[in-house]
Amino acid sequence: LAVAGSVIALAGIALLAVTIGGGYRGILVALALIGLGGGVFGPANASVVMSRAPQLSAGVINGTRLMLSEVFYLVSTTVVLAIVTAPLAAGLRPQFYAGTASRLAPEVALQLLTGYQHAILVLASFALAGTITAAGSALRSADRGRTAIGAAG
Repeated sequence: LAVAGSVIALAGIALLAVTIGGGYRGILVALALIGLGGGVFGPANASVVMSRAPQLSAGVINGTRLMLSEVFYLVSTTVVLAIVTAPLAAGLRPQFYAGTASRLAPEVALQLLTGYQHAILVLASFALAGTITAAGSALRSADRGRTAIGAAG
């Protein structure tokens, strides 16, 4: 399920990359896919991590997993905002962060759209790397299972 969730989220990010700036319907579907994929991936991934943890270390491992998750949420938000606002002139960035970007000129909106497209491509790259990692882990687990069954038979 973790791999399936990762693939669904990646599909949503890819769809977002091609629909951003093109209307609400495409963005809505893309965000729904990202949310669905994340909702499937998160619990399934936690289950895999915890099932592989030694019983005596489960609390520490789960605490570390949750802490890393929160740290990466914070870092990813910061990085994405930096990427989104990078095309803007330095003097316009505070308006974006203040939530008054709607008052900016249409040319500035196009610069923001470019920034969003760059950020989505970076996110898609990380999502692809995560999907490949999850699939590789699932394949290794399946191989271990076959090896164990073969040794027992």
